[in-house]
Amino acid sequence: MIAAAVAVIAVVVVVTVILVHQAASNRTVTGCVTSAPNGMLVTSEKDKRVYTLFGENAALKPGDRMTLHLKKIKTKGSNTLMWETNKVTKDFGACQP
Repeated sequence: MIAAAVAVIAVVVVVTVILVHQAASNRTVTGCVTSAPNGMLVTSEKDKRVYTLFGENAALKPGDRMTLHLKKIKTKGSNTLMWETNKVTKDFGACQP
């Protein structure tokens, strides 16, 4: 009986850790896309964080307000978080000042 309870608790803990890790590595961000010397950036309207975008960004339009699904990329030897654009959900057109 005790062994079964411990096993259930262990499964719940493992599933919780996996779900929290997955949620932290994927984001949906709405903001203005800008061009930078090292690629593209998007600044979140919600928390004003700047996300450095990596990879194929052909669908991104600098100067447009967009909603993007992002996936965190692990980079070695850098403190900068890189994000890969998985999907452009919505293009709202030109950013407003």
